[in-house]
Amino acid sequence: MPPRSTPAPARSSETSSPSAYSACRRGRTVLFDFTDDQRGFDDAVSSLLARRMPASRLREVWEAGQDYDSEVWQPLADLGLLGITIPADRGGSDGSYIDLALPLESCGRHALPDPVVETAAILPLVLLRHGDEPARDRWLGPIAAGEVVAGTCLGESDLVAHGARADVVLVARGDELHLVTRGSYEATPVNGTDPSRRLARCRFVLDDLSLLTRDPGAVQLARTVGAVATASVLVGLSQHLLTTTRDYVLQREQFGQPIGAFQALKHRLADVAVATEAARSLAWSASYVLGTGEDASLEASLAKSSANQAAYLAGAAALQLHGGIGFTWEHDLHLWLQRGRVLETAFGSTDHHRQVVGIHAMASSAS
Repeated sequence: MPPRSTPAPARSSETSSPSAYSACRRGRTVLFDFTDDQRGFDDAVSSLLARRMPASRLREVWEAGQDYDSEVWQPLADLGLLGITIPADRGGSDGSYIDLALPLESCGRHALPDPVVETAAILPLVLLRHGDEPARDRWLGPIAAGEVVAGTCLGESDLVAHGARADVVLVARGDELHLVTRGSYEATPVNGTDPSRRLARCRFVLDDLSLLTRDPGAVQLARTVGAVATASVLVGLSQHLLTTTRDYVLQREQFGQPIGAFQALKHRLADVAVATEAARSLAWSASYVLGTGEDASLEASLAKSSANQAAYLAGAAALQLHGGIGFTWEHDLHLWLQRGRVLETAFGSTDHHRQVVGIHAMASSAS
C-alpha cells in the first residue's frame, strides 16, 4: 500500500540528523526525512518495474512504438501509485506530493514508458486545487483506478507525449486551462527521439465546455508540477547511468587492470555523482515545498535545471566511458540516453529555468 499519511515529517532546525534533508523557504530551513512507509512503497514500485520492465522489454517497447500496450499501468494503479495524492473518499491514498518523489525516481531508473508524470502528478493536483466538483468527480476516481491516461500541452508546441493514447489532455492557452477528452481532438502520431513516449501532433478545439479554469495560477501550477516531477525522473535516470557506467568500468580491462582504476575516469564519474546528488536534493526540496501547498515555482526551476545538467553529464560520461559498444543498437545504453535527452527539454529547458532563477535572484536583491 502507498503511504496514507502526511508528507515527509517536518522537523525543527534544531533536530538535524545525518539522514535529514532540508527544504528552504523564504529564509526558513525545514529539515525532513522520508518515512519507512514512503521508502517501503518506493521499494515496491521499484521491484514491480524491475520485474515487468527489464531492458529487454524496453527494447520491445521501442520497436512497438505507437502500438505499445502497457502491461504495467494497471499493476501500478493497483499498487497505489496513480492515486497517491488523491483523497481517500475518491479512491486515492490521502497522500502529499512528497510521497511521489521517490517512486518517480524509480520510474526514471527503469525508464518507465508510461505517462506517470502527467497522470499521477500533474492532473490530480491541478484538479484538487483548481477544478470544480464535477471535474473532480469525473476524473479523480478513474485516475486512481488506472482507468485514465493523461497528457499535457502546456507550451507552444502542439506535440503531446502519448497524445494518441490519452483519455484527457490538459491544454494551456494563455491564462486558460482546458481539459480536452479523447475523440474531441485530432491526434496524428509522429516519430520522436524516444519512441516509447509516443508523440502525437494534436489539434484542439477549445471552448467553454472544455474550460477548466481561467485562473493563471492553474497554468503555473501545472508547469511547476511537471518540472518538479520530471526533475525526479531525471535524477533516477542519471543514477541508473552512473551505476551502470561504474559497473562497466570496473569490469572492462585495459593494460592489465580495470579501466575504472584510472584516475581520470574516477574523476569523471565523481563529477556525475556530485551533480546527481545535488539534483536529488533540489528535487526533494521542491517536492516538499509543493506538498505544503505553497508556490514552488522557484524550487521547481532550481530542481529542473539541476536535474537537466545531471542527466546531460551522466549521459555524456556514460557514452564516452562505454567506448564503441555504447554507440551500438545492441547495447541498452541508448534506451536511457534518448529518454534523458527528451526529458531535458520537457517542462522547461535548462536555459529557461536558469533564467527564472536569475529573475528571482534579481528581484530579491532589489527588494
